[in-house]
Amino acid sequence: MLEWAIALDMRNDNPCDRVVPVLGPQNDIVTHRQALPHKDVAAANETVRASSSPQPAVKLAFEFLVLRVARSAEVRPATWDEMDVAGRVWTVPALRMKAKRERRVPLCGRALEILDAARTLGGGTPPVFPMRSGKAISSSTLPKMLQYQRIAAVAHGFRSSFRDWAAKETAHPREVIEAALAHVVQNKVEAAYARSDLFERRRLLMGDWAAYLDMGSRSNCSDNRRKAVINCRCSSSIQLPHSLDSFTAGRPPTLQGGRSSEPAGSTTNRSPSISRSSTRHVAVSSSVKVWRACLMSTFRITGVWSWLSIRIDNQRIVPQ
Repeated sequence: MLEWAIALDMRNDNPCDRVVPVLGPQNDIVTHRQALPHKDVAAANETVRASSSPQPAVKLAFEFLVLRVARSAEVRPATWDEMDVAGRVWTVPALRMKAKRERRVPLCGRALEILDAARTLGGGTPPVFPMRSGKAISSSTLPKMLQYQRIAAVAHGFRSSFRDWAAKETAHPREVIEAALAHVVQNKVEAAYARSDLFERRRLLMGDWAAYLDMGSRSNCSDNRRKAVINCRCSSSIQLPHSLDSFTAGRPPTLQGGRSSEPAGSTTNRSPSISRSSTRHVAVSSSVKVWRACLMSTFRITGVWSWLSIRIDNQRIVPQ
């Protein structure tokens, strides 16, 4: 305003020019968007995939966004005419790109599976990821879903997770990584010469990222099954009674060599004695039965009973 007043000859100077040297440089505090460590991205994918969301298109759009490290504004309004399934290429129009330039994104096998699943939702309607109303996903839907699933990250933060993984865990050049994130080369001279989009090299990088997430998902599933088995073992533990008399109350006398351990001619109703080996046999036998029942129930629930056959040989321990 003051500069405009000077241009109209309404003022001769700008008093703010004398304030700036006195205040000194003002450093703005940079706050980064919330992101997960790259090793936790696969678990976040599994959490969203296993959720009972009433909008399946939102779950598919989220996984597609993570796989292709794209921006939310690029994925949500995507249409089918942008998808070249045969060539495995997604062409994002310049209007939705931050740099206002058309961009080609390579599609991996899992991304094609997501597109096949999305096609059954809308029946080929223009939005690739349609809501129940048939419209594209709104800008607030993904943040709300992540907050509801208690995932400590925003959709844009998964691009940062990818950047950390690519820099620390791979040998891909920095130029390829930055191109995969659709970052613009800041140096004007370098940008004038760097005219290739490095598409094929980006395809290799994005394939490695998809394989990394798939390996993490498989590892998480194995850990969950292992925890379920451990929980069954813990829940099936049986404590021995403090008194042998209470343990054997109401049981018939112990047989030794086919004969009753009760003295001949005895008419008194005494509580029979039991050896330590017999007590151990009863406890172990009961524990194995409970453990086997828990284990079978667990594998039926997780759906892996069809490929995992467990044989439990319940050998009885014969008292010495």
